[in-house]
Amino acid sequence: AWGVFDSFDRADSAVVGGEDAGCYRWAEFDEDGDQALRIGNDELWIDYNVGPSPTARAALEGFRGKDVEIVTKLQAHYGGDGRFCGISYRMESEDGGLDSPGYHVLFGTESVRLNYGKTLVSKSQHGIPVGAYHTVKIVATGNSHKVYVNGGLVLEALDGQGDSGFVGVF
Repeated sequence: AWGVFDSFDRADSAVVGGEDAGCYRWAEFDEDGDQALRIGNDELWIDYNVGPSPTARAALEGFRGKDVEIVTKLQAHYGGDGRFCGISYRMESEDGGLDSPGYHVLFGTESVRLNYGKTLVSKSQHGIPVGAYHTVKIVATGNSHKVYVNGGLVLEALDGQGDSGFVGVF
């Protein structure tokens, strides 16, 4: 097995970088130019203040995956499903936004959704409560997609639209 790991254990900065992310650096995409991506307190922060869709995102430069297992911790700061955070994988483009081809797992406080581009593939009524960290795991093998929150399976879907691509966070 091979993996990419980033502890974000480096000085607070408006540049995400990626010295300890295996051999891959983080590519930053911030359409508003408001420095919404930053490292602080050994964490990657992606902030946005207006609208339901974040415009800031980061992807591992040059890293493409087919069958992936992604594990991270997320924290929701706003209630409802109008604002969300998430993980993208099998994206056709490294700088792909949420409308672009690729799988996007959207974590809201009322639901977890799996989209391919703008199209809903599956939705779960298990959201992530505000204010606490939640360990999330995404396992994509072939056309099987599973999403776990704090060890419990919350979403399972079969979909074969994208078979490999870039990995990112938003």
